Amino acid sequence: NGYTDYLKCVVTPVKEENSLIFLIITLFNVTESAIEKENLKKEILKLKEENSKLKEENIKLSKELFKYKNVVENMTDGLIFLDKEGKVEFLNGAAEEFFYEPDKLDVLGQTLDNTRYYDLNGNTLEINELPSSRALKGENITSMRVVSERPDKTIKTDISCNPLYDQNNEIVGAITSIRCLNDSLRVENCLKKQRD
Repeated sequence: NGYTDYLKCVVTPVKEENSLIFLIITLFNVTESAIEKENLKKEILKLKEENSKLKEENIKLSKELFKYKNVVENMTDGLIFLDKEGKVEFLNGAAEEFFYEPDKLDVLGQTLDNTRYYDLNGNTLEINELPSSRALKGENITSMRVVSERPDKTIKTDISCNPLYDQNNEIVGAITSIRCLNDSLRVENCLKKQRD
């Protein structure tokens, strides 16, 4: 009827005094398991092909990411990625320059142990007033000037920070850009004095 059956054949010889009398031939219909096995082979081949394609795509993606990571690492502005809990996911080389003991920096606010933050009027900034904290609450911060007073030096900075959203429009983190203003503020002050 156009169907294919798979049979398992077991042949058992029956002998009497070393001469063959007859054969017992047993047939088992194994069509279902044989088809499953064939389908499984096809599925395995398909998975191997997909895996091979994924590996190729991962290699391409890794090259792309490496290229962008190189760009980010060589930026003059500090770049920081925080997750929604305020955990530091990434600091580029320039960002490390803004923190005292950056290798110990794991979470937002941890720097308050050794660094004080002020606005340009000298008002102390608490953790919830820092740009990254505000961004994690959904606020976009553009060019907020912050003075960081560390044990070894004082840095005047310009900080911009934006929340990061997922496809459901929920905050998943924040990206912060920091620029040192020490030199430009010095020049600005000199120009102001000259104008006065």
